[in-house]
Amino acid sequence: MFKVSSHFANRPHFVTQELPKAHLNQPYYAKIEIEAAIIEETVDIQVSNEDIMVEPKVYESHKDIYNKPVYRTDYSNLTITGTPSELKPITIKLTGSTYGSMFVGKEFEKTYTIEVLE
Repeated sequence: MFKVSSHFANRPHFVTQELPKAHLNQPYYAKIEIEAAIIEETVDIQVSNEDIMVEPKVYESHKDIYNKPVYRTDYSNLTITGTPSELKPITIKLTGSTYGSMFVGKEFEKTYTIEVLE
């Protein structure tokens, strides 16, 4: 039983399995949600189209000793925005790893494809 549970520990669960289709020259907005893991802040995000941006959620986690906000980046909550200007599929590739705890962290790779329609 331990082998089975340790195999899945810290493995990210991609809630968003597919992204909605985009329309040529129209604003695009979508979210990618990842659960069941704490993602390290060294996630590589590659997008095949410069018209589309993928950004992690940035939030204030606490105040420092001078009462200034300290910000953290949440790679388990990504926002995709932009306006596609070409009638070809857009590929988004995420590569990274999770933090380990009782178990070793896990590497992950996920590729999304956005179909662009007229």
